[in-house]
Amino acid sequence: MRKLYILLLCLLITLHSSTLLAANITWTGSTGGDWNDPSNWSTATVPGAGDNVTFNSSVTVTMDDLTIGIASLKVTGNSNVIFTSAGITEFTVSAATNALAIDNGSSLKTFTSGTVDDDFGIHLSLLTGSSGVINGTFTMEANDDPYLGWGSSLTINTGATLAVNGTLTMNPHAGVIESTTANLIFNTGSNYIHNMDAGIIPSATWDAASTLQLTGLIYRVPDFGSAALSLGNVIINTPNVSSLNQFIFSLNLPNTTVIKGNLSVVNFNNLTLVLLTDVTGVPGLVTVNKNFVLSSNSAVQLAYSGFSYENNDYTLQVNGDYIQSAGAFSLQGNNSVTGTSKLAIKGNFVQTGGQFTSSSTATSATDNLFIVEFNGNAAQTISSSANTIDNAANMVALRINNTSGGVSLSSALNVGRLDLQSGVLSTNVANSLIINSTNNTQGVTNASSASYIAGPVTRRTNSTAAYLFPTGQNGFYRPIEIIPNSATPSTYTATYFRAANGSPVASPLTKIAVTGYWGVGRISGSDAVVQLALSGEAVPGSAANSVLVVAGYNGTQWSSLLGSNGTSISPGNAVNGTAKSDIQSNFNLFTFGVVGGDPLPIILLDFTATKSGSSANLKWKVDPVDIPQSVEILKSTNGRDFAKVGTVAGVDNVTTYSYTDPLSDGNNYYRLRMIDKDGSVVYSKVAAIINQANGFAITGFAPTLVTRNVKLNVSAGSGGTMDLYITDMSGKIWRKLGVQLSTGNNEQQLDLSDLSAGVYQVFGYMNGEKTGVIRFVKQ
Repeated sequence: MRKLYILLLCLLITLHSSTLLAANITWTGSTGGDWNDPSNWSTATVPGAGDNVTFNSSVTVTMDDLTIGIASLKVTGNSNVIFTSAGITEFTVSAATNALAIDNGSSLKTFTSGTVDDDFGIHLSLLTGSSGVINGTFTMEANDDPYLGWGSSLTINTGATLAVNGTLTMNPHAGVIESTTANLIFNTGSNYIHNMDAGIIPSATWDAASTLQLTGLIYRVPDFGSAALSLGNVIINTPNVSSLNQFIFSLNLPNTTVIKGNLSVVNFNNLTLVLLTDVTGVPGLVTVNKNFVLSSNSAVQLAYSGFSYENNDYTLQVNGDYIQSAGAFSLQGNNSVTGTSKLAIKGNFVQTGGQFTSSSTATSATDNLFIVEFNGNAAQTISSSANTIDNAANMVALRINNTSGGVSLSSALNVGRLDLQSGVLSTNVANSLIINSTNNTQGVTNASSASYIAGPVTRRTNSTAAYLFPTGQNGFYRPIEIIPNSATPSTYTATYFRAANGSPVASPLTKIAVTGYWGVGRISGSDAVVQLALSGEAVPGSAANSVLVVAGYNGTQWSSLLGSNGTSISPGNAVNGTAKSDIQSNFNLFTFGVVGGDPLPIILLDFTATKSGSSANLKWKVDPVDIPQSVEILKSTNGRDFAKVGTVAGVDNVTTYSYTDPLSDGNNYYRLRMIDKDGSVVYSKVAAIINQANGFAITGFAPTLVTRNVKLNVSAGSGGTMDLYITDMSGKIWRKLGVQLSTGNNEQQLDLSDLSAGVYQVFGYMNGEKTGVIRFVKQ
């Protein structure tokens, strides 16, 4: 028992003695002083084991060929401290807390001035059990002698930790940071700046709001290792990269690496930076949780498939936006690849400058080698200032794989191919889609009721095969096919409208499909056959003893286009089958027409809408051969969204009808929905009443595929002269007309035969107001 007491007493004395020996020591020497000179310290002694050392003034301290071991090192008071060594200096800290502490506003730099050996420099180590925190800036740097290897280093031993809230910088010829994901922590707002050529990116845990910056690359990129990384923001800004490098500049990011913030390529001196290669033979998948940003003087290549790995797949998944203001982005650089290189985007595609392509010349008739996929779960938009996501061989595929919200174009866009997997791609006349691939089968793939184009789509052709246009609207996939009559390079455009067209039909047609129709235009090239397919939906009102043919609209009525070479569908109430037109040289509107079997359709002879006080007087007249069972009066205040406001029953042998409706303020649009006894439906034209002192609207402009004359309908709230403008799509004015208007509905014939072929738009001005814009095609 006595022996045990003596041992405990000795241990307490030893601990107390060591506590008494530990000292808090402050540097008091001038700049350029030697660490090993006692006169430079507040205690007139050189710090040793257990001492806590503080620097609170800006100084440079030399420490050539020393072995330093202290408890803690603190830099504070907005001080800028430089440790320099021309030899090998080993420097360890061991305190459990604040073993290395650099306060906010202060900095510490370890500088290697030697030029002889790779081991030269200051080697700072946090020993096991210690911890440190960098709130200011810690920098490692070495002499710029080109033959000097790596200099100073930082080692965080197992069981030690270093938290970075400020900035950790590796300047040229610095050494390495030996760490693990468990002991080097980059917290929110912290920065790691790799301002040196080559080197190694340290293993660490990176907060999503931390930043890794590559700024000093010249000949070689740093080594990111082979294990998957989880980084914060990554910024690449290396204006001094040299074109003398004989190798590919590749980050070679490890497979399944995740960048939790943004990936920004700011400047790469107009050279090409490759994100993924396969020196290990592992396909690449890198995920960016926020935005990918590409700006000036930069060229980024998603992948370069190395030799023997040309069948590997590579994917850059961007969960935010793709933002490009300049530079160039390429999907692949190897000309012999057989695998897929894919940029997948969950946000928006925003390109305000630069180019997007795949520099690889590899081609495939069956597979999509280069893909831009939109795989978001909310509405996405594509805006391209270059108006193209393609390459010279038209091998870049646009893939729509959006699970909710669809994808919309906010600029015209050329793509090589189109792969529709999920979600609707919405286009319009100004922001249309052009598919450049002339491969009739691979140019468009996987279209369905779950994924189609709502709006215009244009395809280029160079054969007499059938080319699919994957059109639809309002949840209905209704494709149309164009079969060119020759292999002459040609271009066609098509749009589907899920609406009725109430224009009259010519014998032998008895009616047309009232569920929808297609607008087709030939931009250039060959005459062609139009092929329509039933998509599980019968033509309303058609019977088993009728047949279905392709019907075309000539500007005044629908007629059969069966001709001598067309084909039909029988029986007429079928829900599947295809019908071909005869060879067409004029293109306008197309739909299914019904021949035989049914009574004659409703023919609307006249329909007018006039203002009487605060009411609208609607009058219409029908052909006595087929009186409607009932007529629904539809009304709209914007010309698009119509709702029923009343119903008038048909009476045998009565051909003239009327209806009065209270006017709303502003524009009032009316349309008749005429229901036949067999259930088929015919719609009238739109008539408008302007219920205000001024105001006017263009209510009709037909046909929209013009060869010579068109009929213009305008409704006006008061009389006057309307300036009618016809411009091309660039806004150049080709025709200006003065149109005299009277109060109410006005109709005028226009001769446009002298206009050159092309796409135009028409609108009017009067009393400082402008009508809506109507677009038409002049053949």
